[in-house]
Amino acid sequence: MFTPEMVKIKIHLKLEKLAQPVCLLSALSQWKPSEAFEFAWTPSGYVLEFEMLQGQILECRISKGELEEVGPEGLKRYPRAIAAQQDQELNWEVLGFLTALDPEHTRSGHIEEHTLFSPELEAEVKLLVYLPPQHFTEPDRVFPVVYLHDGHNVFDRATSSFGFEWQADETAEHFARAGHPVVLVGIWTPAEKRNQYYVPFHSRLHNGQEQGTAYVRFIATTLKTHIQQHFPVSKETAQTAICGSSLGGLISMYATLHHPEAFGVACLMSPALWVGEYLAFEEVQKLPPAVRYFIDMGDLETDTLEGAALLVRQAKQLALLVSQQGCDVELLIGQGHLHHESAWAERFPAFLKFFLQV
Repeated sequence: MFTPEMVKIKIHLKLEKLAQPVCLLSALSQWKPSEAFEFAWTPSGYVLEFEMLQGQILECRISKGELEEVGPEGLKRYPRAIAAQQDQELNWEVLGFLTALDPEHTRSGHIEEHTLFSPELEAEVKLLVYLPPQHFTEPDRVFPVVYLHDGHNVFDRATSSFGFEWQADETAEHFARAGHPVVLVGIWTPAEKRNQYYVPFHSRLHNGQEQGTAYVRFIATTLKTHIQQHFPVSKETAQTAICGSSLGGLISMYATLHHPEAFGVACLMSPALWVGEYLAFEEVQKLPPAVRYFIDMGDLETDTLEGAALLVRQAKQLALLVSQQGCDVELLIGQGHLHHESAWAERFPAFLKFFLQV
């Protein structure tokens, strides 16, 4: 009879005693406060002990009742991760908890909202356009531009699908202050259309309702033309990038495959290479050598250490194949990074450095 190996986890919290229960939220508790994962108050402070399957990765957060902990910036803290390789004791500092459950608006800098009709998709598309401060002080200057999938996730927690964002606007503001301004175009994607737009071949993910080819054609033609006519962006291919995470990373690769004349740089963050029975590994052999690729992956991007290690190996394999096509490639493996907006926020500056060559 098979008996799975378990490891013991003990968590100590640096936190003053509270009147409300303090709990560990995770998939084990169905992301709700649970007595089974409630911290006990002891003479040494809050403590929680439980067991996990050896090799399991657990994404988790701390809550006080229904309110979750805050991070250093006073917003809901990004999730923590436990990698159950062996018995371990963890010491976590909790800075405090939210005072409300309302969505947090976190936009920075100058961001404009627009809508554009796409004949390719036969639909209105919402756009969020970030403009750097130099746009208002140097009216004749043109800027590099990045087209971002999941535009509702990149600037604002309040509009993000999961309550966290890429902080792309804060990062762009930092680069602008350092003398490296860039325009960011966030393409808002309805949740019910994401699989259709981001998977450009037959797949069970969209039940045969593929619109990925039309979606990248929309960006490469209609959207690019509109942005170039209404905003001060460079028309040079080398100054035009396309960027996304997960399925968004996959469709970014296909955008350069089908429209190398439109995009000189592609950012494939945590690309979903498993889609279509790993078809991307065949398609990569058709990539144009003129395009530069930024590829990354976190080392904790699934629910087991074995599965996470496989994703890292696949990212490395993809980078190798892309380089063999004669392309300029940068590979980044995020240490302790989950498949999460917080990880993409942390790695987005590295992509901008690669794109802007600074």
